[in-house]
Amino acid sequence: MLRRAWTGYLETHGNSDVSSSDRAVMWQEYLRNIAVDRVTAARPAAVAGHPTAGAYPAVLGYDAAGHPRRTPPSAIETRYLPWWKATTHDD
Repeated sequence: MLRRAWTGYLETHGNSDVSSSDRAVMWQEYLRNIAVDRVTAARPAAVAGHPTAGAYPAVLGYDAAGHPRRTPPSAIETRYLPWWKATTHDD
């Protein structure tokens, strides 16, 4: 779920964190809800907001011998999202 939400967010927002369509707003809310669910599962206190970040490596595949290639640290991109207000939602 989290991986799909992250991908959907990136596809609809590009390099900007501004929602420019209803679909972009939907992906932002979906990602926020998953993040809040994960945080509240680990810490059952009230959550008013939470910073969200994602780090995703490039998929490098396999070498000629069939061994997975390692992802060099320089190939991992990190993106920090703005603070979003956490709201209650239906599961």
